[in-house]
Amino acid sequence: MLTPPLLTEEDIQVKDCPICILDKPVYTLQACFHYFCFDCLKNYIELKVNEANVMYIGCPICNQEIIGNELTQLMTFEINEKYKHFNEVKRLEENKWIKWCPKPNCQGYSAATASNFHLKCNICKHEYCYNCSEDWHKGKCKAKKDLSYEIWAVCNNVKVCPNCRNHVQKNGGCLHMYCSRCQHRWCWICGGDYSSPSHNEFTCMIGKKPLDLYWKIIFLLLLFPALIPFGFLLMIIYMYETESFEKEIFDGNFRFLKSRLFVYVLAFIFSPFIECIAIVVFYFVVTLYIASKNHINSIAECMLRIIVGNTLCNIIFVVGLGILALATVALPLAGFFLFIAKIIYVFGRCFKPKPKFEYPRELLI
Repeated sequence: MLTPPLLTEEDIQVKDCPICILDKPVYTLQACFHYFCFDCLKNYIELKVNEANVMYIGCPICNQEIIGNELTQLMTFEINEKYKHFNEVKRLEENKWIKWCPKPNCQGYSAATASNFHLKCNICKHEYCYNCSEDWHKGKCKAKKDLSYEIWAVCNNVKVCPNCRNHVQKNGGCLHMYCSRCQHRWCWICGGDYSSPSHNEFTCMIGKKPLDLYWKIIFLLLLFPALIPFGFLLMIIYMYETESFEKEIFDGNFRFLKSRLFVYVLAFIFSPFIECIAIVVFYFVVTLYIASKNHINSIAECMLRIIVGNTLCNIIFVVGLGILALATVALPLAGFFLFIAKIIYVFGRCFKPKPKFEYPRELLI
């Protein structure tokens, strides 16, 4: 149990820890007065140090920076040594003129200037170039690609931070990447700013091509057979709504249409145009009906039925098409493929050996 000098009897109180929700002895941070139990606070700081996120360690609730002396007192000896190591490495890497020695197993470094790119390691005295990290040479640096490293980076999920060009390895988790060197948050797939309003994680996962106009037309053609039931539904509604109109307008001696089905097909095709025209016509019909009550009453009633029926058909058509497309095409296929991909990924991660933690560099003082 942690019993550092900073923890007095007044500091140690038994309260509900906001992290583990258990009654334990808690410690109150001096900067923000938030309190946590010793185990949760120790695990939180240990996680930050193991992730090399040592430049700024804040409160788990408000992210207020924990005071340096207080932070040191809350660490174990092993975590404290690792914290000092990563803190020194981060401090050196913040200086853009410092370059690590390219010699294998050498932990030295050297600093360049604006006029001198000739570096000399402070440990092994190896002379190398600041720009290309090769042996010191005069003139321009030759472009060189490490093919073996590129293959290793692809096989081990290694990319560079788009902000500081620091190498980052993705070991599971979501697409939200956080660079411990520059604190930049970016998307693993597209490399864009993750906090940007224009970034869409769903678009990155499925790609932008399926959202192009070409694929929209293809999906529309594939879903076209689903429109057939709505055509019959519209015909039934028109058969009911236009029955009174046919009784009053068309008599037995004046039938210029031999097939009622032809009327329904035309109504289905031109239903959007009929709705627009009917709204305008209905206004004038109502005006005439108010002026003189005559046979226009039946026409106005018929037009009103057409408008209501047509609007209802359009609503049913749009809502039904959306539900049908989402339920029969998008969700089952997407869920099935994502489920298979998840199973393959989980089995791959289970049988992949986890690398043992090693310091990226050891500073020799």
